[in-house]
Amino acid sequence: MNLSDMGIFGGIEEAQIQTLLQCLGAVRKHYRKGEVILREGEPVEQIGVVLSGLVLMESSDAWGNRSVLGSAVPGAVFAEAYACAPGEPLLISVTAAEETAALFSFPITGSSWRTIWAWTEAPCAASCPACGGRG
Repeated sequence: MNLSDMGIFGGIEEAQIQTLLQCLGAVRKHYRKGEVILREGEPVEQIGVVLSGLVLMESSDAWGNRSVLGSAVPGAVFAEAYACAPGEPLLISVTAAEETAALFSFPITGSSWRTIWAWTEAPCAASCPACGGRG
């Protein structure tokens, strides 16, 4: 699946997405089945996007029993609510239900995802090779 086929990147050309992600320091990470992606109790500063695989959002009780609260498939966003609340610890864990690839992007500061992606039409604020140092 191309990034431009994912709803979050809807209407943005693949080349623009790649340039934007480079400027914002986005990172792709791979996880094995059962590996914890985000741990309960830790703060989150980045939004995750599932590129492949399946992500589970889980809650644990005092006795160690886990309950699945939700899941995210390719193209879905996760941890966005926590990324918009800097310093707040996760009340859940995020785990790879199978071999999974995820994209983690820049910290969010209350702006909507769509507003941030609209920056592709504006000059880049950063001086990075992908933008040709337009900043």
